Order: sequence, then structure tokens, then C-alpha cells
Amino acid sequence: MATATDRTRWDSSEFTHNLADRVWTASSVVRRYLHRLASGNDDADWWTTVASRHVGDFDPLLVLGCGSGGIELLAVERGVASRVLACDLSLPTLEAAERSRRARNLGGVHYFQCNLDRPQFPVRTVRLAIAHDCLHHVQELELLFQSLHRLLQPNGTLAFCEYTGPNRFQYPDEQLVVINRYLAEIPRHLRVHPDNGEVVEKITRTDSASLIREDPSEAVRSEDVVAAVLERFTRVVLKPYNGGLLNPLLQNIIVNFHSEEGRALLEYLCEQERLLTESGELAPNFTLFEGRPK
Repeated sequence: MATATDRTRWDSSEFTHNLADRVWTASSVVRRYLHRLASGNDDADWWTTVASRHVGDFDPLLVLGCGSGGIELLAVERGVASRVLACDLSLPTLEAAERSRRARNLGGVHYFQCNLDRPQFPVRTVRLAIAHDCLHHVQELELLFQSLHRLLQPNGTLAFCEYTGPNRFQYPDEQLVVINRYLAEIPRHLRVHPDNGEVVEKITRTDSASLIREDPSEAVRSEDVVAAVLERFTRVVLKPYNGGLLNPLLQNIIVNFHSEEGRALLEYLCEQERLLTESGELAPNFTLFEGRPK
């Protein structure tokens, strides 16, 4: 597990910039599909849905794993919170977030470095804690949720949108069969990998040894996140956010889907994932959660 002084790939602006363009959610078609799962509304994402349930109940707000600036800036811009604390492990990422804050001329946001495996939060100081795609990097989940339990004020809320699929992305055989069945339906020109120009012929399990060398924290205990949070928090919302097909299928090649043809195919794939997940043929790999301290 990386420490506050170790450099990881998350400190590389090249890595984080490319990542934003290549993840499965890089398309507005996919995002609208996910918004419908979260709220039933194409235009209301999971975070907006959380905010609608806690109007006037945010100050102060804590954002975990804020990255280079996102939820915390939107919260201030939309008037959801006037005081926001936002943390990340990577100093270069925090510096980028601070630049974004200044460029948008926003006050009320305080950034600080934090290793979520060794959290040191004050007691009973926050009304709402939000995490987005960072908990699957945490080894010491029990310690983190214990710390968040102490941090939240009475009747406070923890909310997250998180990858909760197989550790180290070691997808089971039956999931890979489904993924590759749909890969074969994608025209070859839409399967070209942006790094090497080669057509993606088959999706296989990530090599865990290589993944650990690149980022020891990546999906280290992702499949334990839900069980660990329920030890300390009573669920208010716990719902699948799917991703069992689209996340592994569209990684990197999503850059090829900006044409009318590509967008139409994405609409089809989103609907197929929804049906497969609802039928139980495909397990969801992401989870939406809201809960209160026990």
C-alpha cells in the first residue's frame, strides 16, 4: 500500500489525463444510463440524487479521494455546501484540484493530504462524507469505516459510488464469456486500442502481478467494501450500479465511440447490461450506498 510519501501512477498527470478519456464513463451515453440507474432521471447523477435528499444538511462536507477536483467544487458552485473538506493521497493531484478551485474562483474548499489506510479524522465534525471510486484502493477498510463512524455528527451520512467487483479485476470465467460475446459484436474499427492501433480481439483477466507493481492499492479489497461498511453503518440506500459488462468491455476503446454509429452501439450495450444484470446472468461490479452510523 502506498504511503503519503510514495509516488504512484496517480501522481502522473499523463496517466490521470488519459484515464479520464478512456474509462467506461467517458461517454455521455453511458453517463445518462448510469444516471437513470441512480435516480430514474437522465440528467440527475448519483451525487445530485444524494444532495436532493440532504438539502441544507451538508456543512461541513467531506469528500474522500477528491482527485483533481470534482464533487467538492460542484457542491460549492451549486450552493449545496459552503464549507467543504476534500482529501486525496496524491499531492500533485491535490495541487491540480487547488488550481481548478482558483480558476473557478470558488471559496470554502480546503484540500488536505490523507492516506485512507491510516485516517486521522476529528470526531463528530462532519454532516456528510462522500466517496467516489476511491474505497476500492483501501486495504484497511475496517479502520477507515471506524474512523468515518467517529467523524460523522449524529444523524450524519456516508455516501459512496464505488467499484465493488472482484479484487484486482480478476473477473470469473462466466463474466468473461459474456464480455467477449459482446466484444465480438463490436465492429473491428471500434475495437482499435488507442495506444498501439491493434484491434482488441479478446478481453482477459488483468495480470495481477503487473497490476500490483503499477499500483499496489488497485482493487486491493474491492469485493469487501460493502460487507465492511455494513459493520459500522445502517444502510439507507444500497443498490447496484451495474458495470459488469461495460466497465471491462469499454476500457480504452471508448475513445472510438463518439460517432453516431458508436453512440447507437453504446445505447444497445447499456440496455444489454441492464437486462443481463436484472436477470442475474451478470453480477453488478459497482454499488451505490448511503448509510448512517449504527
